[in-house]
Amino acid sequence: MRRQCFSPARGPAGIRDKSRIEEHELFPACGKALEYEIKRQIALLEDGEKVVQETRLWDVDQGITISMRGKEEAHDYRYFPDPDLVPLRVEEKWVEEIRASLPELPDEKKERFVRQYQIPEYDAEILTSTKAMGFTMRNVSAFFPEPKTVSNWVMGDLLRELKRDERKLISALSLRNIWQRCFR
Repeated sequence: MRRQCFSPARGPAGIRDKSRIEEHELFPACGKALEYEIKRQIALLEDGEKVVQETRLWDVDQGITISMRGKEEAHDYRYFPDPDLVPLRVEEKWVEEIRASLPELPDEKKERFVRQYQIPEYDAEILTSTKAMGFTMRNVSAFFPEPKTVSNWVMGDLLRELKRDERKLISALSLRNIWQRCFR
């Protein structure tokens, strides 16, 4: 499979020149070639040199790009030039509004479970692995205020029984009834 990737460099006054890298046999090679080419172009620009529009080949053994042929104009690349897009400026207030509207992320939920329920990180990892597990822990803990006991019960007895019967986690009301029958 043949891949091509472009690495534009922005020089003085925002001028961009492009180098095209082609002939990659493996997808990871494209990423390594781009990393190398970006560093190469930055070094050229920092030294006051110009990035030449050209097609370069990635040499896997040496870990470098090698010039194959020069390109004079955009039509040599057989592509349409990118429009000059203005930088996107996003107000911090808008970012914070979006952040506040996001649901709790898994790592945040795990950390909260450790703090709120004072359970080991291992327990929190399992109890936050699915939405249903977190829901179960939260709801059972609401009416039985011993989080470690609840954690052990959910991760042990409840999951074992559900797996044995090939069932999924059940509603909070059903859990409450089961819990009350088991621990009266």
